Amino acid sequence: ETAGIKILSTLDTLVQCNHIHHCYAGPAIWIDFKNRNTRVCRNLAHDISSYHGAVFLEASDEPNMIDHNVVMFTHGSGLYQHDCDLVAIAHNLVVDCDVGIQMLKNKERDRVGICKNNRVINNVVVDCAVPLDYYDVENVSDHNLIAGTGDGYDLAEWQKKGLDAHSRVVSLDLEFDPETQILSWLSAADEILQVERDE
Repeated sequence: ETAGIKILSTLDTLVQCNHIHHCYAGPAIWIDFKNRNTRVCRNLAHDISSYHGAVFLEASDEPNMIDHNVVMFTHGSGLYQHDCDLVAIAHNLVVDCDVGIQMLKNKERDRVGICKNNRVINNVVVDCAVPLDYYDVENVSDHNLIAGTGDGYDLAEWQKKGLDAHSRVVSLDLEFDPETQILSWLSAADEILQVERDE
């Protein structure tokens, strides 16, 4: 029950523009249980160590959104949800986490969501051994840019599940200075995905 920011049962809530770092045994941001119309956006979280990841959305079956966040250097998942439906996870940069984006169903508890009908789109996931990990394939996941995966990850095998048909694995040289908050990256121009706006 601990995090940099922990909020329970949010309604029409905006969590934005926070810089949270060096949290251990707890997420940077934890939005907990029966959340509706909540948006977590434009946050910077780095140097986090938590079983539930850096940004954690829990047990909700109403629309919520996690977008335009930068999450880096996390022991655990960068963006994590369990027992949620109708979540949009979009336009995030996730760097150097054990798992980039993870969506699970807690099999030991009968919660409100069942980890279906979520959308994971237009994210950039870099240097995560497992970039994407979902309990259920009845979700939309596409147009994600992936770089620097672990040896066991195979995008082609993942695509056989019907996910990430237009996603791409690229070579990406990325540097981030937490002190100045300056981010730079280098990649071949033709490797970067051109994506349409998602309404």
